[in-house]
Amino acid sequence: MKIFIVSCSLREGSLNHKLATHIANVVQAQGHEADLARMNEFDMPLYNFDLQESDGWPAGMNAMLDRIMAADGWIIATPEYNWSVPANIKNAIDWISRMKPVPIVGRSVLLTAASPSMTGGVRGLLHFRTSLESLGIWTYPKVFALAQANQAFDDNGALANPDISKMLDGMIADYGSAAVALANR
Repeated sequence: MKIFIVSCSLREGSLNHKLATHIANVVQAQGHEADLARMNEFDMPLYNFDLQESDGWPAGMNAMLDRIMAADGWIIATPEYNWSVPANIKNAIDWISRMKPVPIVGRSVLLTAASPSMTGGVRGLLHFRTSLESLGIWTYPKVFALAQANQAFDDNGALANPDISKMLDGMIADYGSAAVALANR
């Protein structure tokens, strides 16, 4: 099994990138292949139909789409911006959704977030879920929102709380099983 994991924060010291890196380590520890990326690897302009008509699909969108399609599953670690998701991941989804047929229909995703807040970014994940499901993407029924993430990691980048770590490990294993089943149908 191969899981594509993308961190949607552009900030170098991002808590969501720490979470994505931790998730990649868990995926590998569970015996699977992890493909870890950052959204800033996938440069693309804001979606504009005129650009689509004149220039075609952006190289960054194609690169991201290739990695999504090469994996059995997809895990997104995203910050919450004003109870929603950052423009970079929403823009990438908007570009991909303009392709006909939409290539990510039937794919699956596990949504995660890390935030120093008490809610862990859960409001943004719930908002994002609607956009993804409207495109026919199966979203894992649970989301993982890491509250007070600025205090959640140990010096090695692992989750310091064993109960939270065990919960996330279980979610990743369960999602992985579902992702493989969905990818092979």
